[in-house]
Amino acid sequence: MYFDEALTVFNAHVVPAPRAVVNGTIQIAGETIAIEDGHGYHDHNWGNAGIEGVLKAWHWGRAECGDFTLNFSYIFHDADYGNKVVCKFMLAKDSEILLSTGEFEDSF
Repeated sequence: MYFDEALTVFNAHVVPAPRAVVNGTIQIAGETIAIEDGHGYHDHNWGNAGIEGVLKAWHWGRAECGDFTLNFSYIFHDADYGNKVVCKFMLAKDSEILLSTGEFEDSF
C-alpha cells in the first residue's frame, strides 16, 4: 500500500506460511519445552510508513479446523487516507487456496 503519489511511502504485508509444521524449543520460566510437529504461521510486514501514522485499526486472525486454514484481516485507514477499509480473507484446504480476497489499488 503506497501512501504518496511518488510511490515512495509504503507499507507491505505478506503471508508466506499460512500454515506450517514447526519443530523447535521454547523456554518458559527457565524450563525448555521441545515442540515436534507443531502448528505454525509466519507473516511479515515492512515499509517506511509506520502503521500508527496511517491506520486507525488492524484486526487480524487465523484459525485451523481439520484440513482447513483461514486467515483474515480488516485494515481501517485514518481520515488522511479516506478512511479506506481493506479486507483480506484466505481460505485453504490442505495446500490448495480455495478463496483469496483483498485485492486493492496500490495507492491512496
